[in-house]
Amino acid sequence: AWRDLPREHFGPWQTVWKRHRRYAADGTWDRVLALIHRFA
Repeated sequence: AWRDLPREHFGPWQTVWKRHRRYAADGTWDRVLALIHRFA
């Protein structure tokens, strides 16, 4: 759950959630996964 993330490490859970949604929408997570597969 987003609310369970440690605030001292990640900041407010709402910010983390918004960033995740933005990265999912703009393809950032897809590019990260492709790079991981390339070097794994």
